[in-house]
Amino acid sequence: MSTGNFKTRIVAGALGIMGLGALSAQASAVQLTGPTVVVQYSAQDLATSDAAEKLYARIRLAAQEVCPQVNPAQLARYQVALRCQNAAVDRAINSISSPQLTAVYAARIHHGARAS
Repeated sequence: MSTGNFKTRIVAGALGIMGLGALSAQASAVQLTGPTVVVQYSAQDLATSDAAEKLYARIRLAAQEVCPQVNPAQLARYQVALRCQNAAVDRAINSISSPQLTAVYAARIHHGARAS
């Protein structure tokens, strides 16, 4: 495994951005890709389950940054925001292709730590 630094982009998808307002037929490509946050990581962040846990937490925080911030009392909008976060995390985890990180992610989903 390389020891260099890597990046993954956390991107809010169209669901998270457009799900909160009226869906416009004039949506541009920028709206469909959404805002991004870059999470930098290295091979050391994938070397152990503890390091992968910390990287996973950073990815979740980045997903919260790029997805709409909504008051949980607004249930329908809050659910859209949570789906946005989950999709952003899923895309990031899959783009990294690390068995350690995938195992952390799978454990979080299995134990209900994933927002939905």
